[in-house]
Amino acid sequence: MTMLLICFFVGGISGGIAGHKITKYNSEKNSPPVIVATPEPDEISKQLTNIDLLETPCSVDFISKYSDGLCREMFCLMNIRGQGSETSGSQCEEISNVNNSITMLKYCTPEISKNATEDDIEKINKFREECLRTFRERK
Repeated sequence: MTMLLICFFVGGISGGIAGHKITKYNSEKNSPPVIVATPEPDEISKQLTNIDLLETPCSVDFISKYSDGLCREMFCLMNIRGQGSETSGSQCEEISNVNNSITMLKYCTPEISKNATEDDIEKINKFREECLRTFRERK
């Protein structure tokens, strides 16, 4: 009985080792080599500070249609990522806050037609106050 148990354990261990070796050999043989492309930090910095990114938001047509807010914000963000950057993130956050405030005011202030009644103006003012309050609460 003891001899049977010893044979059982030895057979199980040797079978497990043989199975592991065969599986490992087949997986190494069939798997393609792994290639990891890691860009250099200088290359990443160049990509994030590429002036070509500003071509559209800083164009005359874009600024005349939407204002210069996006151009200023993107330029600021690009300058905090460069190697010799002297711009802080708080400066960019201030520009972003101004842009967001302008957008909120434009959204919350609909145009008043020339033939609007006092009741219409009162409704518009009430809408404006509610709209601005909602933005303030969620901002």
